[in-house]
Amino acid sequence: MSPSGMTTLGLQDSDTSRKVEAGHSSGTGTAISGPSIDRAADPQSPTFSRNESSAFSSEARSAGRAAGLQSQAFARNGTSAFSSEAESAESLESIANTFDLLKAAKHGGRVMRLRISGTCVIVGCTLFVVGMWLYWSHEFPWWSDHLGDSLWHWGLTALALAVLPTDRKLVYFAMSVWVLALMLVGLGTLTWEEDNLVAVFRKLCDPFHDDGTAWLIGVFACKTALAIICFGAAFALARAALVLYPRDLLASFWNILFWYMAMMACGDLLACTMALALERPRPPNSTQPPAWLSSLCWVPNEVVMTLVLSIPSFRRRMQAMLASRGE
Repeated sequence: MSPSGMTTLGLQDSDTSRKVEAGHSSGTGTAISGPSIDRAADPQSPTFSRNESSAFSSEARSAGRAAGLQSQAFARNGTSAFSSEAESAESLESIANTFDLLKAAKHGGRVMRLRISGTCVIVGCTLFVVGMWLYWSHEFPWWSDHLGDSLWHWGLTALALAVLPTDRKLVYFAMSVWVLALMLVGLGTLTWEEDNLVAVFRKLCDPFHDDGTAWLIGVFACKTALAIICFGAAFALARAALVLYPRDLLASFWNILFWYMAMMACGDLLACTMALALERPRPPNSTQPPAWLSSLCWVPNEVVMTLVLSIPSFRRRMQAMLASRGE
């Protein structure tokens, strides 16, 4: 081969190697000519302008999308924060309203309790004290015993009205007071009164007594019946207090009191009839009334109490009337 041919081959090999190196440097793995690379890298070339504008537009779109997402997130966070604050304010307002309602209900309960229990306690205590004073005092006429007995019965009834079913301890205390009162009335029939059962029995055993035997037997039968009524009512009330809850116990108490007053009225009417039939002689210069009149004076109060207690739902009606007072 001539030297000129070898020189031509060397130039071709050098050109080929430059093209391969340029292809490797562009990253395509293919041979790219040197002038195309220079045009792509030239800022003044149209190819560079298109690449730059597309890159700028894509970056602008990405920035706009990010800004939109941020604004949406901010709007959602702001709305949720506002709604949570509004819900918190509404919950606080509802709690405050609930406390106000509870305070108003508590105040209304106190006012109602004063109207019912306060009135009944004042009236009941007054009637009971005055009645016991008239009953036990001997400075008044004979009719003071009957008036005093009527007043203290009404006083204890008013005190029983002051007790509500929710007052567990007061209910049992009131029932204990009534049991004690009934026992005392029964004991008075047996031993304390002038013509008590024991005195009548002693006269019956005395063959030289001044009173008629038939009269003494009648008085003994009436006193025995009254004592049985009193002790029977006390026993029934004590048994109810042991087995019943407060609400049922109050209902049973008013029922027992109704039957107690009804039977006492019947017993006194029987005693009055017996006194009129037997015509017991009065002692000379006696300040005491006839026996039939003394027995008859017990009847009006017992009949009135029986009629009052016979009203259906007597306790609830009376307490409702007292609660509505002043409205």
